[in-house]
Amino acid sequence: NLPRVVGARRSDLGLRLGWLARLLRRTARPKVEIAERVARVASPAVRYDAIFGNVVDPAVAELLLDCDAIFLAADSMQARLVVNAIAHQYLIPTWQVGAKAVNNPDGSIEDVFSVVRQLVPGTSCLWCNGLVNRARLAEEAVSHSQREAQRYVEEVEAPSVITLNAVATSHAVNNYLFSALGLRNISGDLEHSSSEVHWLKYREEAPYVTIEVPRQDPYCPECLGRLGAGELLPLPVREA
Repeated sequence: NLPRVVGARRSDLGLRLGWLARLLRRTARPKVEIAERVARVASPAVRYDAIFGNVVDPAVAELLLDCDAIFLAADSMQARLVVNAIAHQYLIPTWQVGAKAVNNPDGSIEDVFSVVRQLVPGTSCLWCNGLVNRARLAEEAVSHSQREAQRYVEEVEAPSVITLNAVATSHAVNNYLFSALGLRNISGDLEHSSSEVHWLKYREEAPYVTIEVPRQDPYCPECLGRLGAGELLPLPVREA
């Protein structure tokens, strides 16, 4: 993750020498600890809880239930499913951000973009829009092969996408700040119609932003089936 994490240093990689690394307790530093270091440099007084865990685990997912906002930057289908459920079930405005490079069969790059997808409870949903792939969801539940599949570019294990991710993240945070400061409609307003929620796609070579209006399935079991249910419904987390 060195070329993908802002503020990462080579020393964060730790020792990759097996028993010697364990003996010296020099292992790779988790990304959440790197983020904490960067945050404290910016503001030493910041309150930061670095949780080294997986959001699909019940104990970790529970920590998100009283958040004012959530920013989802995970690639796995399980993580998307859980956070999508939390957003609608507990009425928490959420932004999914990320970057992707699509390549052609000959290896050339077909498309590169960053995305910002705002999840408004009861209005816009990852499940409705096919962004939780059922086949990959089933695969992730029984194996670790998704780690190999979760690449920004096929055949490239660790491309440098910091700038692409920064574009999406900056827009998502600005969206949240404008909402919190009352400079736009509050994101969690359930009276929003789907036409008022736009997902954004940014391409460096394009002089404009692609605006996508999210679809809404009137029978969706995730967004409408969970809307405001809170503790009345279990989250789709991994079994303990």
